[in-house]
Amino acid sequence: MNIKDIILYKLFGNITGPRRLKDWLDFVYYQLGKQRYNFYLNKLTKEQDGSIKATKWKKYSELCFVLDANFIDGIDVDVNQRQIMPCELVFDFEDWKSYWNFIDLLEKKNVDLYILAYKTHSRGVHVHMFEPFARPFQKEVYERLVKFVGADVQKLGAKSMIALEFAQHWKSGKPKELIYANARCLDLLGAS
Repeated sequence: MNIKDIILYKLFGNITGPRRLKDWLDFVYYQLGKQRYNFYLNKLTKEQDGSIKATKWKKYSELCFVLDANFIDGIDVDVNQRQIMPCELVFDFEDWKSYWNFIDLLEKKNVDLYILAYKTHSRGVHVHMFEPFARPFQKEVYERLVKFVGADVQKLGAKSMIALEFAQHWKSGKPKELIYANARCLDLLGAS
């Protein structure tokens, strides 16, 4: 079993479909965000005429807080976008060389953050970095770092949305796929 399969099993067991997305959103909210950030979610779809359709933004709590335990499998988490949290940095690389150079740099510096990377099956590779105590990052530091490594600067806004991990990407129609997790993240998952 490779590390990606171990991580997926630790997160979801044999669960698939909407329940799997709900479990991932719970992990982001409770483990990575430490219940401090009630982030927005929505769904983007590409219409046949090429236009993009978006659903209304809803908070994590609106979609995922369940009062009736019998309803848990009926939760509607038909989303594929989520808001980037203040304790999260997201780097969107358009080419693999820049991505690998960045990962090499992070590993050499032994950065003390939770780091996960995903292939979107569109153009980009997304690297998500989470502050272990869910403290917000300073915007100025993030801006300098994003520009320094040559990543997409559009992810700097307070309400920036990003393709949701493990959900079907709105452009490619394929799930955003985990391709990397650092040692600190593996420890959090109990997969090391």
